[in-house]
Amino acid sequence: MTELNIKEYITQLRERHPDLVVIIYGPTATGKSGLSLRLADLFAKEKIGLEIISADSRQVYRYMDIGTDKISQEDRDRIPHYGIAVVNPDEEYTAHQRQQDTKKWISDILGRENIPVIVGGTGLYIDTIYKNFNLPQDVKANRERRAELDELELQDPGYLRKYLHEIDPDTAVEFHPKNTRYIIRAIEIYEQTGIPKSIIAQEHPVDHPLLMISLNRNRDITTQLIRTRVEEMINRGLIGEVQSLLSQGYSPNLQSMNGIGYRQTVDWLKVKSGKLKVEGPYKPSDVTDLINSITLASVQYAKRQRTRFRRYQKDAHEHPKEKVYYLEVGL
Repeated sequence: MTELNIKEYITQLRERHPDLVVIIYGPTATGKSGLSLRLADLFAKEKIGLEIISADSRQVYRYMDIGTDKISQEDRDRIPHYGIAVVNPDEEYTAHQRQQDTKKWISDILGRENIPVIVGGTGLYIDTIYKNFNLPQDVKANRERRAELDELELQDPGYLRKYLHEIDPDTAVEFHPKNTRYIIRAIEIYEQTGIPKSIIAQEHPVDHPLLMISLNRNRDITTQLIRTRVEEMINRGLIGEVQSLLSQGYSPNLQSMNGIGYRQTVDWLKVKSGKLKVEGPYKPSDVTDLINSITLASVQYAKRQRTRFRRYQKDAHEHPKEKVYYLEVGL
């Protein structure tokens, strides 16, 4: 299916549903952002505005541009984008905040009679709109408790998921054992409210009609594209970006610094010099191990994304949600 076909389908749906919201999702390196930009250009020819809401949980942080592969400032100036560079690397940004922000952005965009397009690969962010669940707003991050849970997981790998399974089995089955960030959040919800996340976050009808566009690409090609992207990030200055964050006083133990690309670069800097500072420039042979480790982590993440996104495709074939349309696009 070509971009023109997708654009025509969106146009047809908007004739029936003027408040249509488009969601473009898929694993990393499947061309989600590129498609959204090209669709914006196609609609612009007909004087129809398309505004983009990021669904990438790593792009919410300021000063973290290269490792999160943010859309260029030039494209952001040309086409309105939201949900990018929202908080500092040491600040918390919860799913509840994202849901409230996204709903406001959607309302504002529709008020301008433009098309809101949510683009990204963070399943939780997409689910805040697709599943439209009620999220607790008064559950705060407890850094001491999180450190304690992290230590328990370090001593006994898999402990966190086992613990979550005891208190909230329905939520536990949703997460890979290594997805400790979301497991800990589910534990926090239970420990602070006494109610399992699976009960609090029950699914509700969508606020607006949705078009769910799934992007799929051959895995071998995706792996090669991931490696190419990682090499480009290194060439653009990922190592310097990490060093700059550290020099600003941002701890390598922050949740933001635990993201793919940043965690591996911190580890590489430690091995390379025994400290978190290495002077460049770097020869290609110097960074091969770093490229390999980031590529591997990204490929593994893409695999987890595919697993999560199969739920939407299962919905499409077995029990589609009311006012939700599904479109699968192979690349």
